[in-house]
Amino acid sequence: MKNPTPNQETPINNPTDLTNYFFTNTKKQQKIGIEFESFLYHKNNFQAINYQDIQNILSLYPQEYTKIYENNNLIGLSFDAGNISTEPAGQIEFSSIPCNNINEIAIYSNNYYKTLFNHLENLNLSLCNFGYNPIHSLQELTLLPKKRYEIMYNYMATVGTLGQSMMKATGTVQANLDYTSQQDLSNKFKISMALSPLIGLLFSNSPFKDKNLTPYQSYRNHIWQNTDKARSGTLDFVLSENFDINDYITYIINLPMYFILKDNTYYPSNNHTFKQYLNHEFKHNFTPSLEDFTTHISTIYHDVRLKTYLEMRTADCPTFTLLPSLPALYTGLLYNSTSIDNCLSLIKNINSNNLQEFKIVSNKEGFKTNFLGKNILIFLQEILEIAQFGLIKRGLNEEIYLSPLFNLIKTKKTQSDILIQEYTNTQNIQQLIKNHSLTKETTLLSNKI
Repeated sequence: MKNPTPNQETPINNPTDLTNYFFTNTKKQQKIGIEFESFLYHKNNFQAINYQDIQNILSLYPQEYTKIYENNNLIGLSFDAGNISTEPAGQIEFSSIPCNNINEIAIYSNNYYKTLFNHLENLNLSLCNFGYNPIHSLQELTLLPKKRYEIMYNYMATVGTLGQSMMKATGTVQANLDYTSQQDLSNKFKISMALSPLIGLLFSNSPFKDKNLTPYQSYRNHIWQNTDKARSGTLDFVLSENFDINDYITYIINLPMYFILKDNTYYPSNNHTFKQYLNHEFKHNFTPSLEDFTTHISTIYHDVRLKTYLEMRTADCPTFTLLPSLPALYTGLLYNSTSIDNCLSLIKNINSNNLQEFKIVSNKEGFKTNFLGKNILIFLQEILEIAQFGLIKRGLNEEIYLSPLFNLIKTKKTQSDILIQEYTNTQNIQQLIKNHSLTKETTLLSNKI
């Protein structure tokens, strides 16, 4: 999101402005987006990168990539297929433009990796995909020069125990989908909130920390259990039959703000809630705007985040071939009315309590976990079959992107299980990272459009 300037801001005049915010731009043509974060390292010695390395990479892109700066520091790029941005400790992220189908997503992602690979080769750097940085300690990872990150990093030390690890060392893939009405939002929000922890297990890809194995399928998801409980995890009321957008608004305006962003300047909130800001209790005499609301929402990290679209957040960044699988999975589940009905039937006995228990147990037991009296593989098979039906009905051959997920179910091994076995055989974490790093031949499944 571009930083707002004063003459672009839209004042919040009454509570209905916040309700309308979520529905003014609802789209009948439902689009799909993807975001994913990868780790960079020096190829010759596996050392962590720093801001100078990031600057060197971004500087190699040609002029058709618009360079984004903060206080004269180059921090990202914008181009016709999306944005390239930098996360707190130099994780590099690609965010696509809204796409019509999964084939477009695969093509844009392929092109992003192809171009990036050439730049990394020129700088003797490399890139790998995991849910948690497998090799570098927090002390080895330095924060990039973004004021937002400085404020958040200090705040994270006051809530939970692992929030700073979340910022510096995690990587995810996210799927973004549209909704068309209050009822459509209610159904999609409820389904994705209920299924996201199960899908998170399916995408587990972070069993390592500080070059060693952890007890977890996803150390990244373990971190989210110990970050900021007020703004992460499952939202109880979203799973209720009577969910209304105003429930969500009431919840999020009562959360503390991290900061206010005005004219490219960050002002710490000093723990004021957004509601207090609306009531003009903030020490600076700013007029609350929808741009401020957008900034506040961007600091909320539940399993599914509601913006003017839905953002699915529980998946570790997977091996390259699985990247398009996440948006494909959610597209099949949520962009077909029969699939939605089948999902609503599937989740009828799911609640925040059994989801929380599932998160804890499954993160150690993986595909051996039982959920609601059945092995989790039975649930995951059904989820994939519902999604496959929805994708087949779209008639674009997008169901091919589910094949790697069906294969995980067939072999009864998560990505983390595969990594654990590989590491157990070799006891060589550097070789494992090399084996799973970006190469010139790396491609994602894609069809011609």
